[in-house]
Amino acid sequence: MGSVRLDHQISKNNRLAVRYNVEDARDLNQLVGNTEDGGGIGVPSGGRDLFIRDQSLVVRYYFA
Repeated sequence: MGSVRLDHQISKNNRLAVRYNVEDARDLNQLVGNTEDGGGIGVPSGGRDLFIRDQSLVVRYYFA
């Protein structure tokens, strides 16, 4: 998990801002799968360990 931010004054009236975020999540023994009625939760023996990485990048350019 972490983030990085960079702000830069390009000129008197122009600025650049960049931000990058990353977050890792672990959901252990999540019940996933299909059931007979079409739901998304399966039987207890169908548990899985989910590893998720969420990332975002935002770039902003300010000018006057």
